[in-house]
Amino acid sequence: LAARVYQQGESWIGAARAYSELGRLADAAAMLEKGGMYPKAAEAFLRVKQPLDAARCIHQAGESFNAGRLAIQSGDLDAALGYLQAIQPGTEHFDASVLLRGQVREKRGESLAAANAYETYLSGRSLDAKTAKMVAHTIRLYEKEGEGRRAWSLGARQRAAARAKSAEPVGDVLAAGSRFSKRIKLEARIAAGAAGTVYRAYDRAMKKRIAVKVLREGFMPTEQARAMFVEEAKTVAKLVHPNIVAVYDIDV
Repeated sequence: LAARVYQQGESWIGAARAYSELGRLADAAAMLEKGGMYPKAAEAFLRVKQPLDAARCIHQAGESFNAGRLAIQSGDLDAALGYLQAIQPGTEHFDASVLLRGQVREKRGESLAAANAYETYLSGRSLDAKTAKMVAHTIRLYEKEGEGRRAWSLGARQRAAARAKSAEPVGDVLAAGSRFSKRIKLEARIAAGAAGTVYRAYDRAMKKRIAVKVLREGFMPTEQARAMFVEEAKTVAKLVHPNIVAVYDIDV
């Protein structure tokens, strides 16, 4: 009776205390939420194993990122996405929320939306082993959705970033003097970078010296990226100009 009286009078703290004394902890948590005491309400909802109600209160308390994580853990991806999308650019958890949104989209089977989120997260980030793996995964998602050009564009940006990062000398892909193939012998290194190594070589079949560029493993992480690379090489091979290096052969 006391709890109802407090509730009718909108004395939410009194109602919460009265419901708590009666052992009706979920009702007590609801009164705390009505009274705008969202952190305490969230704690109370967690004590009675109502995590989605707790997530709602956490969101109302301005902790949308934590609300989103709790909703994900509870299996409500729709609620999680709503909380994460409420986080504004420039705020503390925005970047992390974009990454989580991508993971939620992927769990929902929305590969293209997931790839968009991952690419946003990757934008402007420095290249390291972790981001390189994420780039490769994002490229695969784009290819899965038939977005080959976007996959290639993202890969090209990764390669440009790798080249920019490579300020120190990079080791050879193959040692000079190696037999590159039955017809080609590598004679000496000309230059090395993030993409691979360029060698002076001798082509026994053509009986002439040539340049061979050997790309590093993982430089083109997917079959579609490799196929597009071959097509572009074929296009360049058709060009004849004094300032364009002639392409004689390619193998991937």
